[in-house]
Amino acid sequence: MERLHGGLGQLYADTDRALLTNGLGALTSPCSLTNLSPLTNTPSRVEVLFSRIIPFDFKAVGDSSWHEMTKNYVENAVERRQSPRESKATAISQAFTMELEEEGSPVKIQFRYAGKRVVDNHRQVVVLSGQSQLLEAFGAVVSGVHFQEKHWLVLSEFSPGVTMVKVCMSMFVHFDCELPNRQQFVDRTCQMLAKQKQMGFESVLQGVEQSLLAGYPS
Repeated sequence: MERLHGGLGQLYADTDRALLTNGLGALTSPCSLTNLSPLTNTPSRVEVLFSRIIPFDFKAVGDSSWHEMTKNYVENAVERRQSPRESKATAISQAFTMELEEEGSPVKIQFRYAGKRVVDNHRQVVVLSGQSQLLEAFGAVVSGVHFQEKHWLVLSEFSPGVTMVKVCMSMFVHFDCELPNRQQFVDRTCQMLAKQKQMGFESVLQGVEQSLLAGYPS
């Protein structure tokens, strides 16, 4: 997570590499794709990719997206040489536990995130890096399931007053535990995490569209 506070050039290079590697770089139309590699002996990989076209100015979409992504965050740290107000506009750090329901059973996940937003005249980039662990799933307390994830949200001007949104979410899930029916558990967990990530960003984009239609930001 410390790399998020590195140089701007490196952040842009990592972002471009992520989009090109997953085929999002050249896309100019909406899409949605989920890739799962549920493995039992090595870290499983979960990827969620999608793009959207939003008929609003990309700067307004960027401000609203950042607001939606950070409105429930409590700022834990500020960058050097920045006031808390300035830092809130560009960086976040947060730890929290989320409880939800999947297939009628409770799921509990502990998240730790750091995030950075970079704005220039041509595009906006939001990068989130996380280290999290699964605490409860499918009716049982779970230990030894943890994951590293990185998310890219890239906003660019598709045409005047129209924004192209591209999202790349990549996660490596480690199953350091002994389980009966291990492959079944790995499959279900990867599917559940992919669904949770996709729904999370879909919710953000829905909030963005609703707030812009309602006149936010002013």
